[in-house]
Amino acid sequence: MSDQINGTIELIGALLIAYNCHLLHRHKKVQGVSVVTTGFFTAWGAWNLYFYPTNNLWMSFVGGLCLAAANFTWVLMAIYYSRKPKSSPPPPPTIAPPSPASVLDRIYAIRGISTVPHPDTEENRRREATLREACYRTFSVETRPWVPACWNVDDCRRIRAKYGSKNVEPGNTDSSSN
Repeated sequence: MSDQINGTIELIGALLIAYNCHLLHRHKKVQGVSVVTTGFFTAWGAWNLYFYPTNNLWMSFVGGLCLAAANFTWVLMAIYYSRKPKSSPPPPPTIAPPSPASVLDRIYAIRGISTVPHPDTEENRRREATLREACYRTFSVETRPWVPACWNVDDCRRIRAKYGSKNVEPGNTDSSSN
């Protein structure tokens, strides 16, 4: 009984190593694995090919034969693909041209011109208050208790981006029309 269990485990191991051989053939590169480790287990498999028949463990011998063959195949493939020169150098990285908005922002920053609206103007205070009210009506504790409250316009924009919105316009703060 133990011979059948051991032989089955060795056959399963042979199938798994055969799958590794398939992946190695498909990717054609050895990465993150030591050939020495599989080489050691290949040598142990060779020892098992002597040990199993001398102890009349024939099912284990068949499984060990398959496992040793798969290990040996993987080691040969790993040595081949690790020594094989690369077919072509990788393409040079592409650098995207800067967007016009970022160029203008840099020019404004160099000249000391702020692109952020000034918070002290009446129009900006009114717009922030309207947006905060729209955010409160959209994400109030009564309608969505799991959403945190809006404390300022940035919080409101962050929360709207995370939880979605009901398309509330800054001028339309009536939540019943949405």
